[in-house]
Amino acid sequence: MHLQSSVVNSSFLHKELRRLIEFKLLTPVFQPIMAVENPRIIGYEALIRGPDDSPLHKPDSLFAVARESRLLAVLEFACREVSCERFAELNLPGKLFLN
Repeated sequence: MHLQSSVVNSSFLHKELRRLIEFKLLTPVFQPIMAVENPRIIGYEALIRGPDDSPLHKPDSLFAVARESRLLAVLEFACREVSCERFAELNLPGKLFLN
């Protein structure tokens, strides 16, 4: 029974991942990157989060499920897309760094 529960949970997480990607429900947050000399913000690193109410909110869970589901490249592309779009919308100064 435990194995069946694990398979059901895995299937749910796979579907949840597909939903997050399809509907662009990934949220980028931007970490400032500072210059050491002449302290100033030179850009921002984009970090990604799933929705607060999703079991895939945290990036470690999000990317682990993507790896298991063989959707890592698809997820990474979606992350880049939403990060670039949001960075442009916010009109943040400096460069955008994608991890």
